[in-house]
Amino acid sequence: MSLRVSVVMSVHNGEKYLRDAIESILGQTFTDFEFIVIDDGSSDRSSEIVAAYTDQRIRFIRNEQNIGLTRSLNKGLELAGGAYIARMDSDDVSLPERLAKQVAFMDANLEVGACGTWALDIDEAGHTIGQRETLVGDQLDNFYWRTSLIHSSSIFRFNQTQGPWYDPVMPVSQDYDLWLRIRAQLKLGNLSEHLLLYRVHPKSITSVNRDQQINSAYQAFSKHVGEEGGFSFEVFKALMGYSHKVDPLRRSLAMMRLAKQIHKPYRVFLKDDLEYARKWFLTRESGAAQASQGRKILGALLL
Repeated sequence: MSLRVSVVMSVHNGEKYLRDAIESILGQTFTDFEFIVIDDGSSDRSSEIVAAYTDQRIRFIRNEQNIGLTRSLNKGLELAGGAYIARMDSDDVSLPERLAKQVAFMDANLEVGACGTWALDIDEAGHTIGQRETLVGDQLDNFYWRTSLIHSSSIFRFNQTQGPWYDPVMPVSQDYDLWLRIRAQLKLGNLSEHLLLYRVHPKSITSVNRDQQINSAYQAFSKHVGEEGGFSFEVFKALMGYSHKVDPLRRSLAMMRLAKQIHKPYRVFLKDDLEYARKWFLTRESGAAQASQGRKILGALLL
């Protein structure tokens, strides 16, 4: 029988949390996998830590120079023999049932091309500090163009001929671009279970590259979803919930264009537009004029 899953993880100077990440994959209840680990030109002890493991499922590759996450992941995909690719980050922790539950879900739902899970946020010491509960079901289907799957919790269908591969021109937000491309052919899914511990710390990619990630996501959105709609960067941030600076009526008109483009009735987005309008007013100065304007905009949205 062919291999079911290839777990792909890239690490760059990640010695502090690396053992926890590796052992969380080796400790999975699901065992039919290979674990492809790419050391992306680390200058710390990351390479030594990986090399010390004797588990035959680990396939270790070392980049002589740092080539970045996207190219390193594609390097891992080139070696992958699994029908599914499962992602893992070197500072996160997968809970023991993660792969078993995701493989079962993917096997039972052939229309789904990629699946993520919910996650618990942990701090540098491993203490739970929050949770990440992504969209599921119809909400995910309607709002798939938002940040839909947690990358390090994801699993997706893959073959060496058709891919999908990460776009090498995307140094960050490569996962967002990938989800949009997968969604053009198949559905996305999320398991409503906390099967990943997501490490929050100052040196994480999310913390360091926040602005770059938003800009890169906008490029992917424009290419795959919004090119014909002519959505500006500010409107994109309002649609994604990153900013509340755009006038609610302007945002609702953009949402209507987007709904038409992705063949969804606008009514499924009305509640979201109303919630955006509420938050928009909270950022404004109070007063009779603002209240009057607020009633007019909310009335227009409800027509």
